[in-house]
Amino acid sequence: MKPERMKQNLDILDFTLSADDMARIKTLDTDKPFLLGSHEDPEIVKWFMQYKNA
Repeated sequence: MKPERMKQNLDILDFTLSADDMARIKTLDTDKPFLLGSHEDPEIVKWFMQYKNA
């Protein structure tokens, strides 16, 4: 472990987001589950169940 590398690792949190940055990030929120779908969707549940029974 090198002290200078440890300091670099801590410096990763040394940033701020502007209001514009936050607004742009918010546009990424689709209010939908990522990748696998919702456990409340019957079709997704059926899809998962086929692997449970395989």
